[in-house]
This record gives sequence, C-alpha cells and structure tokens, in this order.
Amino acid sequence: MRVSRVSMRPSQRSMIALLTSRRAVLSVSALAVAYGLVIALVPQQPQAGASTVDAVSTLGLDHVVTTWSFRALVCVALLQIVCATLRITRRDIRRLVRPRGPAGERFEVVDAGALSREVKRRGYVRVRRSPAESRFVKHPWGLLGATILHAGLLLAGLGVVIVTLTRSVGLLTLVEGQTLPKGSALADPSHGPLGPAAAVPKTITLERVIARFWDTGEPRRYTGVYVIGDGPKAARLEITTNSPRTFEQTRYHQEGRVGYAFFVTLSQPHDAQKIRLDLPQPQSPTEPSYVERALPDASVLKARCDVDEPAGSQPRLTLRLLRQGRQIGEASLTEGDAAKIGAWSVSLDGVRRWAVLTIDQSRGYGLLFSSFFVVFAGGVLLYASVPRELTVYRREDGSVWADWYVPRFHELYRSELDSLRGAAEGGRR
Repeated sequence: MRVSRVSMRPSQRSMIALLTSRRAVLSVSALAVAYGLVIALVPQQPQAGASTVDAVSTLGLDHVVTTWSFRALVCVALLQIVCATLRITRRDIRRLVRPRGPAGERFEVVDAGALSREVKRRGYVRVRRSPAESRFVKHPWGLLGATILHAGLLLAGLGVVIVTLTRSVGLLTLVEGQTLPKGSALADPSHGPLGPAAAVPKTITLERVIARFWDTGEPRRYTGVYVIGDGPKAARLEITTNSPRTFEQTRYHQEGRVGYAFFVTLSQPHDAQKIRLDLPQPQSPTEPSYVERALPDASVLKARCDVDEPAGSQPRLTLRLLRQGRQIGEASLTEGDAAKIGAWSVSLDGVRRWAVLTIDQSRGYGLLFSSFFVVFAGGVLLYASVPRELTVYRREDGSVWADWYVPRFHELYRSELDSLRGAAEGGRR
C-alpha cells in the first residue's frame, strides 16, 4: 500500500483529498437525500400516476433514476465509498496484525500462569507472539466490522450503478385470456444506456385476476395469475401487488391498476363496430368508475361501472349517449344484455378483467439486495462483537505488564477487565 501512495501523482492525491473531504461527502449525501425525496414524493415512470406536466418531465423529476445527473451522483458517491473502504481496510488490517495494542488500561502481571488461564477461559485468541511480548484479542473478527460494513456500502453503490445503466422497464396491459408473444413492445418504456429494449422477454398470458377486499368493500390487493413462456418450460406465476416475482432474471410487478374490460357491439342498420371499454376497478360498492369514448358520428359514449363483488354481484355497465352535450339515450347492461340507445343497438358481449404488469429486465438487483446483508453483518460485528485486546510484554527491568484495550462500551466490559487484572495479581476478583 505504501508503494501505491508513493507512486501516486500529486494531482491524483489532490483529487482524492477533494473527493473525500468533509464538504464533498456532506454535499453528495445532501443531494442523495434530495433525490430520494423526489423519488418518494413524485410518481416515477412507469408507475401509476406519473406526471404528465411538461415541466416535471423536462426536469426529469418523474424519471430520476434515468437522468445523467443521478448517474453522475451515484458514480461520485461510489468513488467516495471506494476511497473510504480502502482507507478503512488498511486501518483495520494494521489493527489486526499490529504487535501491540493500545493501552487503555495497564496493570502488572504477578502470576503469569493465572493470567494465561483466565485469558483462555475468556476466549481470547493469540494473534501475535514474540520473545518480548504476546498479543491476544477476543472477537478479532470485530476488528474487521467497519471494513465489512463499508464493503456492503460499496456493493450497494455498484448495484445502483448497474441498475441505472442497464435499466429496462415498461408496462404491459393484458385482459384475462390474452396472450402476447415474445418481443411485443411495452408501454411507457424506460431504459438506460446499456439496457435492452423494453419488450416482452417471453410469451405471456394472463389467466385471471384475483381481487381481495376489505370488509368495507374497498379493494385490498390484487393477484394476477400469469403463464410465462411456451411449452414444457412455461412457468405459472401468481404475482400480488407489492410482492414482485423474479423469473429468469426478469422482475414482474403486479400494479394496482386493475379493472373490467367490457366488450361492446354497437350497430346501426348499415354500420356495426365492436369496441372495448376498459374501466378501472370501482373503489367501493358506492363509488363507480367512469370512462368515455368518442364515436365516429361525433357523439360521445359515457360509461360507468358499478359492482359489489363482496356481495357476489356482477359488473354492471351503464352507457349514456351524448351529442353536442345533450343526452340521447341511456342503458344499463350486464353480460349478455342488449338495449337501444338512440339510433344505436348495443349489446354487451363479454366482461373480463384487465390488469397492468410492470416488466423490469434491469440487472444488478441481486447485488443490491445482497449488499444489505453484508452491511447488516458489518454492523453486527462492529457493535455486537466488540474486540478486546490484551498485550502482555516484559520491560527492561524484567517485570511483566499487560495493556488492555476496548474501543467502545468500556464500562460494559469492566467486569472482564477486573477478572483479568485479578488473575494477573495472583487471584481472581
């Protein structure tokens, strides 16, 4: 390590010093917090509710992780973590192999045999030995806690960089029974410079959507049952909102955007057309959902969906036909019904659920999630496995002394120090 420091150019040392200065670290941390708040407060594409305001999109507030400013910030933070990790690793290794530990407490050794037995009973491990001194450490792995913690932070930073560079996310809307082939384009695509095109990675079919409700009748969660792939290798996945599933390195998120697709036939004596009206899931039995559709004759068809699923009722579609703001007719239909609205004959041919699925082919999530466990392990070693160091050495006058040191929680280990001192003085305390 000394060679690398000596061979480092002054400009490189200045750059590293600037990068790891307190002001630079605090500035990067503040910007990271600001970006985190934006991500938390502003719906991000392709999430539900993403802003359609031009200013928000221009500033990148609705797609923070794909902006170059965010990537640059992550890279700077990663460099800071690399420098800090290297520095802390060198420090911890020096602490582990140093011949003598610090002298937090010092006492004379009168009975070396009793001290040796007490050291062994207490679980101290000999890490260094020479004719003049011996060094023992209890929980020596605790000396590497900070290194492991920073290694976890480094893995997290690498994971974020990989995810942002290989990002490939898009939305897929499917109706029960619908199949889309591999390569179909996704809606609202978002991808990084190294990410693949946002497309369906494998043939996918939505078998059905299962809705669960609160006692009030409001939707609680949705589960989409999907078949992904073809032939014997096809997989059947049940994907619930807020519980994404991973299949062959692709993450699938069931969105809360679910509703009913009404297949309607509109016909006149010399004209007929089939349309699909996608209405969102009503928020409760007393709160219907709405949508409207413009027709070729310049009239407007307004649709309303009412349903009380906990009570077992079927979705009901109410249609109102308006021309120039004046209502021409109205009809309420369930599956299989037909009615007359103005000059149009209307039939409700079928009702099926639709659902929105997010397909994320970004890489790096495994590294990102594993980093949390490494950080946790480092924290446990740092605070739950506090190392205690004991160095026994002989002075020039022939007397034997011991230095005992604990980096933190000194009072917590006072009894251990007293037992070592008591053994060294010829009897346990």
